[in-house]
Amino acid sequence: MENNIQLISIAELLDGRTFYIPSYQRGYRWTTKEVTDLLSDLYSFTIGTKKSEGEFYCLQPIIVQKIEDASVVSAILDGIDTSSRDVWEVIDGQQRLTSIYILYKYLLEKKGWDKERLWEDEEKELFHIRYETRVDSASFLENLGKDSLSDANVDFSHISDAYRIIEAWIKGDAKKISDRYRRSGSAGSIQDALFKLLNCGRGLDEESGSAQFIWYELSSDGSELSKQKAISEFLKINTGKIELTDAELIKALFLQKRNFMSSERESKQLEIAMQWESIENTLHKDDFWYFISSKKFRPNRIDEIFELIFKTDGVKEFHEKVVDQNISVRQAQLSEKNKIFRYYYQKFDGLQGETLQDAIKQEWDKVVMVFRTLEDWYEDPRMYNYVGFLSQCGIDIAKLYIKYFSLPESATKHDIESFFVQQIKKQLEGVKIAKENVEKDGVLSQEYRITSEYGKDSGVIFKLLLFLNINQKNKELASIQKEKDFSFNTSIYKFPFDIFVSQNWNIEHIDSYTTNALKSAQEQKEWIDNAMSEINEIPDKNGTKLRIESLYQAENYKDIIPLIQEIVEEDADEDQKNSIGNLTLLDERTNKSYGNSLFCQKNRIIRERITRGTFVPASTSMVFNKDFDTSTNRNFFKWGADDKKAYHDYIFNELKPFLTFDEKDIQLL
Repeated sequence: MENNIQLISIAELLDGRTFYIPSYQRGYRWTTKEVTDLLSDLYSFTIGTKKSEGEFYCLQPIIVQKIEDASVVSAILDGIDTSSRDVWEVIDGQQRLTSIYILYKYLLEKKGWDKERLWEDEEKELFHIRYETRVDSASFLENLGKDSLSDANVDFSHISDAYRIIEAWIKGDAKKISDRYRRSGSAGSIQDALFKLLNCGRGLDEESGSAQFIWYELSSDGSELSKQKAISEFLKINTGKIELTDAELIKALFLQKRNFMSSERESKQLEIAMQWESIENTLHKDDFWYFISSKKFRPNRIDEIFELIFKTDGVKEFHEKVVDQNISVRQAQLSEKNKIFRYYYQKFDGLQGETLQDAIKQEWDKVVMVFRTLEDWYEDPRMYNYVGFLSQCGIDIAKLYIKYFSLPESATKHDIESFFVQQIKKQLEGVKIAKENVEKDGVLSQEYRITSEYGKDSGVIFKLLLFLNINQKNKELASIQKEKDFSFNTSIYKFPFDIFVSQNWNIEHIDSYTTNALKSAQEQKEWIDNAMSEINEIPDKNGTKLRIESLYQAENYKDIIPLIQEIVEEDADEDQKNSIGNLTLLDERTNKSYGNSLFCQKNRIIRERITRGTFVPASTSMVFNKDFDTSTNRNFFKWGADDKKAYHDYIFNELKPFLTFDEKDIQLL
């Protein structure tokens, strides 16, 4: 038998079947939060907005394996009064399943129904739960009611607590939810609404809607190998308690044997499985991943491809759902769980034979096509740099993909590049630009000036400096291509987004930002000691060093700091320090290593780190190499007003083609 995945309503579980909890699992341990969250989610769904036919609340997956050994089944069912011989070993989902059981027992007691009445009125029989090592817990659950609650042991206590939590929730939170939806808050009405929800089967057009598990059934032939597979699956899922992602569920959906004709089953399954592995492996290469995503953690990165397709196919976004249907944010978020799996499930549900095979092929071809497009972008260094920048700015790759495919089929490579440039311009729209009058050699002229400042404009400054470094790569590539030298390795012209993310780059002041943070005498002394070791080579024009020595002996450290800044000609203007000409990008570790150090100290530290192999972005290297200093003897001790202006002009001239501004709207400073 093959692994099987489907949706199954709680109502379908009410057929007297038995769930068996093996010894390698702990007992029932849900707390108030988990129980009330489940109750609130179910109740909000069932009394919420009017539902379309077959609409359901999707519970997280339950993973099971059918027990086929007749002797084992007989031993488990011994003493159980049930109409079903089906026994399922629960690999994952015990806590949710038991909570549903306790809720159903509570509702039956409140209605005054016994087993016979449930069968007579609803033709249902509550499922049973049996434990390999907790024999007493099974009978305790079967007889659960208000008068049988007990704290005799830890298992009984948690089960009883869940029962009490349900009763308290109906008297408290459930009434508040009822008020929000303008529904009756009486205990009877709340209980009836939940009972109808749990008894509604799949596909029924009931006002309550239905609640459905994702039912993931592991193959079983009763062998020892099948048992080991169940244990292995349990350990995999419960190590760190990582839930099954949409990708894992979708993979099982695509690879089910029923999807393929018997004559070609093995080859078609193998083809999809191999392509799946190849795509996942490529996405796990960080240089590929971080050019399409800014997410630092995602266990199955192929989820990104399925999300992209889901959004491309025009499914409504979460926030639209909240606005259009006027439902709670929490309810909307929960309805998003496994939404992409459900999207694919509904595409294939009910199909058979060639129709099913065609649907599988069509949807898988779409996955491959999307991936091939991303691969094409990855292979082209310029495209790679543009897409990576937009991704790191937080642009959803799906939105970019959708806009890209809205281009006409006749679009040339130039048209495509222009499209990406327009997207980049949108990210840099917040850059503030003004003009100022400048007199040079007696001639008055006007020059552009970027007036965005660190602090209030840090977001757009970060994007500006990031793209400055990225564009440097594209410039180098264009230069090589202009020389028609096609023997080069194009990968060196790709911006290293993986390093960018791992090193956590920040905006850094080139000339030390402020020494106001040096509050204590000890902090001031340490700053002075470090600074003095760097400025020994600077000529002392006004005897300032002698004054510093005298103040140092007197431990008057506070008055020494401005004297040192005077020696290195450091600009004291805070506005200048926060201007674009005094800002660059640097990795977090280097940034933290020197704090408010002088430029000369920073220069030495960074050059040492470059020598040791630390990656430093191009424009940052140019800054600390004083590449903007056009004098014959570069002064590596200071970053003065001329340096700031030259660097500013470089930034503006390099990025002018990507900045959006209207001449008539630019203010004169």
